[in-house]
Amino acid sequence: MSNQQHIHQHRQRVDEEALYQRKIQEAFNDYVKSYPINISYPAKVVSTTTVTNDSYNQENTHLRTNKDLIQNRLQESGIIFNDETKRQTMEDLAEPISKFISTMNSSGCYNAVQVKLHDDNNDDDNNND
Repeated sequence: MSNQQHIHQHRQRVDEEALYQRKIQEAFNDYVKSYPINISYPAKVVSTTTVTNDSYNQENTHLRTNKDLIQNRLQESGIIFNDETKRQTMEDLAEPISKFISTMNSSGCYNAVQVKLHDDNNDDDNNND
């Protein structure tokens, strides 16, 4: 077998492997897009900044907005909470989450706010102070 034939066979195997990997990636992407998600209400809203309290020599986080306002903005963006009959997929959530982020960024007032959409958000940090 000539050197040219070896090179051709090698390229063919590399191309077949790349095609196989691409098919696996596409199948994985399809799975992720269709994965159902139930978002619990309310979402966890926390401050991302720390404030030093000199009188007590401690650092703590203080949210400088109303958590209900954030929850309303999430709902206005189209995110559905706690609905077992309409479980959203990752693909369904991409646009509403993008819209929510855009709305928050456009105001310029929420740079120090972090919103967590996950099932384990019923702790004491989520109370309105």
